[in-house]
Amino acid sequence: MMNQAQEEKWSDLRSDYPEVAEALMSHAGFTEYFVSPDLTEEDEFLLDLFKHEFDQGSGDDLFDEIERSRGDELEENSRIREREFVDERLDHLATQGLVGRVPLKQGGYHYGPLRMCVHYLMDRGETDEVVVDDLYWFEDVTGIPVQKLVLTVLSVVEASLTLDSD
Repeated sequence: MMNQAQEEKWSDLRSDYPEVAEALMSHAGFTEYFVSPDLTEEDEFLLDLFKHEFDQGSGDDLFDEIERSRGDELEENSRIREREFVDERLDHLATQGLVGRVPLKQGGYHYGPLRMCVHYLMDRGETDEVVVDDLYWFEDVTGIPVQKLVLTVLSVVEASLTLDSD
């Protein structure tokens, strides 16, 4: 049972950071956070590529890897051979929290696992603490849902989540 101070903290968290509260409650087993993405055959193809051949890299790197490792499997007129289409599908997968990405200084993204996003935020803050407000900033920049980021922070042993940047 929570005492008055703990209840006030949870109330404030739910009010100020509802997505963070939702993810923490899910992690604790009180609720379930689940995104049921509408995946196309091409999305499944890209996720499988991430799982087996492509660890991380730019969108250009991924597009090159498609041709190098799976080009012989694709039909000549496959949409997965179109760079713009692949970028659209990567955007969809990232906004569903299924693929991680961090912004590149020259534009575009570096793609990889969601853990990569947590390490990016830790490096950016020069600490092992990830500030909740940074998760919201990161969602604005990458489209990755705050809830998925919170759950990923909780799974990274060396990371911790904090409300304060001090």
